[in-house]
Amino acid sequence: LANLSTERQVLAACIYRDGKVWAKYPKELSDAAFPAKPDVGRHQFEKNTLALSRQILDPDKNPIGAIYIQSSLDLMYARLRQYVGIVAVVLLVASIVVLVISTKLQGVISHPLLKLSETARAVSDKKDYSVRAQNQGNDEVGALIDSFNEMLAQIQKRDTELQEARLAAEQANRAKSNFLSFMSHELRTPLTAIIGFSELLIHEVEAEGQRIGPLPSVVSSPSPPSTPLTATSPGEGGGLEGGEGHKYLDWVDDLRRVHDSGKYLLELINDILDISKIEAGKMEVHLEIFAVPTLVRDLKDVLRPLLERKNNRLVVECSDDTGTMQADRIKVRQCLLNLLSNASKFTDQGVIT
Repeated sequence: LANLSTERQVLAACIYRDGKVWAKYPKELSDAAFPAKPDVGRHQFEKNTLALSRQILDPDKNPIGAIYIQSSLDLMYARLRQYVGIVAVVLLVASIVVLVISTKLQGVISHPLLKLSETARAVSDKKDYSVRAQNQGNDEVGALIDSFNEMLAQIQKRDTELQEARLAAEQANRAKSNFLSFMSHELRTPLTAIIGFSELLIHEVEAEGQRIGPLPSVVSSPSPPSTPLTATSPGEGGGLEGGEGHKYLDWVDDLRRVHDSGKYLLELINDILDISKIEAGKMEVHLEIFAVPTLVRDLKDVLRPLLERKNNRLVVECSDDTGTMQADRIKVRQCLLNLLSNASKFTDQGVIT
């Protein structure tokens, strides 16, 4: 045990034999300073010290005694504090190095990415696809910026094509609208004159026929084939069969066909104008109160040429007391006219109700 004097951390030690203190270190310590009976195989921490006991065995592994050692932990704690200080200094130095390296790398990695993010935000806010991100290297970030610029170029090209197509479509639509407006005006002017002169001729022919003699009543069934309006003198065959009254009756029917066909063609031109108004968003609805039977009778007169062309017969089931309607009279008339026109167009020698 005297060799333990070189170990500064060892405070006390003793050897037990036959359950008693046989040797001790330091020698000046009394036996009472050591445990009366060692707790072999265990250790205990108390007051910055570590106490442990172990058996002493002979070469044949037979116990011949026990040893007790009490050691100070001050040296261990001092070394622990030293190691903690070293680790703290290493971490501090490493943090400084990392900070310096990250500051240097920010200009290489972070700065281009931030610029790319700002460019993308500007493109999204202003919808300006002519903006390009600045490429400052040939690394992976530079490849990303090149890909982003290529994507912007493709989007700009498609946007330009769409803008040009939209402008071309708008110009074509305006040209179409102007053409329809011009042509409808040019067509409506002679049609209005034709309708007006036909009405005037109908009144004059009816008045001349009544002056010569009473005219037979006009039926709604298809009239016999018309005779060309050629002037004949009484001495050249005596006119058409049936006398002067029948001749004037045929003339009235022919003039009414001209009048009705002109009104029908005018309705078609108005429909074309309405289509242009709908496309331009200028269609207006004018509400008014009108009699339904009157509207139906007008449609019957307008449809007469189309019905006669397909040898159809129109049966109207509308009593005079049907009443009135509050709507756009022109639009309702157009709807009914389109329905009846389609019905007559796809019907041959039939009845349309």
